[in-house]
Order: sequence, then C-alpha cells, then structure tokens
Amino acid sequence: MHKKNPFKILYDKLDYGFSSMSRTCAFPIFIDVELTNKCNLECLFCVTGTGMQIRKAGYMSDETFMKIMDNIKDKESGLRFMGWGEPTLHPRLADYIRIAKKAGHLTHLSTNGQLVDKNLADKLLDSGLDSIIFTFQGVNKQQYEEVMHGGDYDKLLTNVRTLFQKRGNRSLPFIHCKTSIINESDIEDIEIFKKKVEPICDLVTCGATQFNHINLDKVKLDKGSIEKLKIMKTKEQMLKRHKICGPCWGMTVIDYQGHLHLCNHDFNEEMLIGDINNNTISEIFNGNKKNEYRDLILNTIIPKQEFFRNPICNDCYDYMSWEERLVRIQENI
Repeated sequence: MHKKNPFKILYDKLDYGFSSMSRTCAFPIFIDVELTNKCNLECLFCVTGTGMQIRKAGYMSDETFMKIMDNIKDKESGLRFMGWGEPTLHPRLADYIRIAKKAGHLTHLSTNGQLVDKNLADKLLDSGLDSIIFTFQGVNKQQYEEVMHGGDYDKLLTNVRTLFQKRGNRSLPFIHCKTSIINESDIEDIEIFKKKVEPICDLVTCGATQFNHINLDKVKLDKGSIEKLKIMKTKEQMLKRHKICGPCWGMTVIDYQGHLHLCNHDFNEEMLIGDINNNTISEIFNGNKKNEYRDLILNTIIPKQEFFRNPICNDCYDYMSWEERLVRIQENI
C-alpha cells in the first residue's frame, strides 16, 4: 500500500502560488527551523559548501528552541528541521523532534543522510518523526561524489536502507529520496536510479540542480571546482524560470540564533524580519517588516511573473521535474 506523506496536509494549505497571497494567515502554517548552519559536506551547489555563506557558524541552543515551542503552543504549525546546514550534526535533534511531537506538531527532517547510521535511525524512529527527505545529487555514484564533496554515495544508500528496514511495519516516518540532474544527458539514467532506490523508500523524485545562487566571484573553492561550476552554470542558463511565489504569506524561517527570515533562500541575513529573542513569532509574522516585504513582492510582479528590486526574489527560480526540464531543453527555452 502506498504511504502518504503526513506533511502534505500542510503543503496543500501553502500552495506556493498566488492563491497563498489572497489569504491572510495569522500564524505560520509551518516553520523551517535551522538547528545549525554548519555542514559535514562541501557541495558545489550550496552556499555553505562553496563558502558563500558568511554568517557566524553555530548551533541552536535549548533556550532558543524552547522559545519556539512556547511561541507555537496551541498552534497547529509544523516544524521542518532544515536550513543552510546539516541538522543531524545537532546533538539534540532527536530530543527536539520528540518535544515537538509531544506538543502535537508535525515534524520533518531534511538531511544529506551521511550521519543517519543505525544509532541515529533508532533515535529518529523513537522520536516520532513524521517525514524525512534524503538528498542525493546526480543519478549515480560518480555524479553524486563529484558534486557533493565529502559525501559517500554507497554509505547514503546503506543509511536509507537501514532506516527503511528498521521502520518495518510502522507507518512513520514517510521516507522520501530526492535527487537532481545536472544536464540533459543524465535523463536516461534516471530510471536506473529510481529502480535502485524505490525499494527502500516511499517516494523518489528528481528535479534539476540549481546553481543560480552561486556567485563565482565569492566562492571559496579551488580552481578546478570553480571551472566545474562555470560549466554547470552555463548549462543551467536556458532553464531558469522565476517562481510564482507565495510562501512568505504562510511560513517563516528561524535560524539557529532565533532570527526570523523572509524565506529559506536568505542565507546571509539580507532580509531579516525579526528576532524571537525580542518579539513573539506572531508579532513578527504580522509585523511591519514582514508586510513591507509582502508589499514589495506584490508591487514588483511584472509580465512573465518575474520578481525584481528584491535581493532574494530576483535570483530565485523554480525547481523543475526532469520531465519538464527535458521539454524545455527540446523547445530550447
């Protein structure tokens, strides 16, 4: 029997489109909680891996997490443990999930999976975690390890299989494996990847790797890696499409220090809207700064649904399924 992602009920409420903008949410439908902005990998597509993220690195404290929990008491907000770092590096991850579940909140984890060994798998299962995404890049070992520096493709497959087997007949967590292709030649290998991964998870999806937010003038990489990025960015150019975006009407992001961001693309605090140490989530979510950005987005939508005059939105593009990517390549869009 095909399992359903319990988080889908929240995703359906926040449809990521213009209809989100027509509704007023008094409180976030879900909150992205960044437990750390440190990572155990150095991926070429990521601002953390390429050294573009210049925020001070650290971990969320118990005090900050409990402030979040106090703020969402009696609310139905879900918590997604993710951000510009690897959440499994945080020693209290499973404890935080357990606390959130005990308080009645849906919980989700996005991870590169390298640290989800037998021990952590047991802790995640015992925590009551609702859903988990394991992030791959590429559709085979060579592509994965070329882009995800420090990652071990075979180890990731083993860890996904371990969690799936340990879950057994339990309904949770919903296990999703997602990957992305880098160029059109990868497409014929996608079915091979799916056949390998489908037996050990509930859902496999494939999109297109995005490099648009990588500034080659700011990355801190060796010359060889920079040359690879140049090639990847060139291949990506004809596939860009601005989003029809509405998340800031129904969600928010809280980083490890308790700072609230407009969206999860704000990796260097360019568009902060508040601080949980000074105000409540409700006050910030309905405050002047948040509304200023909402008005900016509404007032700068121009033909072809492109967002300008906004440092984050201007460089934000859709993730596309590989099927749509193939169509766009064939049409030479």
